[in-house]
Amino acid sequence: VKLVTGAYAGFLDHLFTKPGVNLYLEDGRSFVHNSRNQYDIINLFATDSLLALSVGAYVMADNYLYTTDAFCDYLTHLTDEGYLQISRWYNPQLPAESLRIFTTAFTALRKMGVQDPSSHIVVLEDFSGWTMHIIKRTLFTDEEKRKIASPALKQAKRYSVLYPEDITDQTNGPGNVFTEFSRK
Repeated sequence: VKLVTGAYAGFLDHLFTKPGVNLYLEDGRSFVHNSRNQYDIINLFATDSLLALSVGAYVMADNYLYTTDAFCDYLTHLTDEGYLQISRWYNPQLPAESLRIFTTAFTALRKMGVQDPSSHIVVLEDFSGWTMHIIKRTLFTDEEKRKIASPALKQAKRYSVLYPEDITDQTNGPGNVFTEFSRK
């Protein structure tokens, strides 16, 4: 908190000292769980260290950010048209991190009574080794899908759509783990 409001505030255009911006020092899941507010966006970006994961530092530590119950908390704290956005590392040959987010979101939506969870999830791959999962309680509108699929936007933002099939320009054959999971 001291870094982003003090020494490095200028690098962030003083984001955390602007009117209407509140900065909280608390675990993200417990913050959302205890909140009575609804949000337009809940964003989890690289909330844990890949280095720590790779050396086994988290072998004995539980991470409750990525459970079905946590996703239900996040989704119920969204406004009707709000987005839950979660970014994870992505390796197409070993997509475990991204598939975990996808399957947990799918399961949480189903637990919340959503009949077709696949219509509430979009997965994008950016070209720096990340997937971005965008999840909504409500269906993605045709306008949202059109914007996501826009070739100009994809080129400018440097991403491709991995899921769902109806807005992707990629071949979603047996190699696409997201499509294969959603069909089961």
